[in-house]
Amino acid sequence: MAKSREKTLSYHRAEYFCDHPKTINLGMCIKQVTDKLTTISQRSVQRTGGYMMRLAQYKLDQATGGHFLHITFETPGEHASIVPRVSNDAREFAVATMAPPNYAEFMDGDAFLYVNSNDTLLCATAVAIGSVRYFLQAFFEKSAIRHDAGQFEFLNAVDTKLFALIQKKGIKEIEIRASMFEASAHYDLRRTHAAGAPGAVSKYLRTIAKAGHDVSDDALRVAVTINLDKRRKKGVALGHKRLETLASDIIQNRQDDDDYTIVLESGEKIKPKELVLRSRADIASIGKSVIRNDAWSALLSYYTELFQSGQLEQ
Repeated sequence: MAKSREKTLSYHRAEYFCDHPKTINLGMCIKQVTDKLTTISQRSVQRTGGYMMRLAQYKLDQATGGHFLHITFETPGEHASIVPRVSNDAREFAVATMAPPNYAEFMDGDAFLYVNSNDTLLCATAVAIGSVRYFLQAFFEKSAIRHDAGQFEFLNAVDTKLFALIQKKGIKEIEIRASMFEASAHYDLRRTHAAGAPGAVSKYLRTIAKAGHDVSDDALRVAVTINLDKRRKKGVALGHKRLETLASDIIQNRQDDDDYTIVLESGEKIKPKELVLRSRADIASIGKSVIRNDAWSALLSYYTELFQSGQLEQ
């Protein structure tokens, strides 16, 4: 019997920022591109440095109309680090490397997805959602299915049950940390929509520094704490509401490298990954990864759970 691994299943929503977002969705683009590009060679994307991303398998779920994907990530020819077997009385050892076999490459990581319209569920090993987005955008561009196919970002949905508990306990303050370069880059990424925690306050920080939105690496580090001034009693209720709105916006637009903390009135501190929709599942393993069909099944079950609970209607 195969051993199992406890894996995180996360929910993300693709949001299009093109001229006609109602005419397009991620699932539609995936179906069009997989119909057009059918071989592994055509379904491969290479990044700078030789990093290779490939669609190992695609499957249309006839029952739901959703799309299952398995994307692998590897660096061709790269050696793997290994540790030797040593005797019990050994005092030290040296790490070495091993070349990949002639018929294969060492896998850096992989990602399993279930996509239904713009609802995207992910189960990954050593791969972030940003890498998945890069692959899909490059894949769409390669196929030339339509010019706006890659004009999307993955947004996070708030765990409504947990956020309701946070609202009940009350938000004391929000701490946001970023470099000025990072904040400007996030702001420049999407000027008319919040793009992660740094982007939410970037324009104000740049105004203070009189630096403009030049996206230059100036090595400045920013730490912003937003809290209530309870001396102004008339504005406390409005202040609480705005803190909740800002917290929700930061969570929904969270980027992989965001660094923020939501501090509750009770003193509890909530970190980024704790508030987004996610679940855990034990999935049969294969090496460092998991069995494909079992991962897809777990993702579909989680999607069904979220759909039936109304959490996808946010």
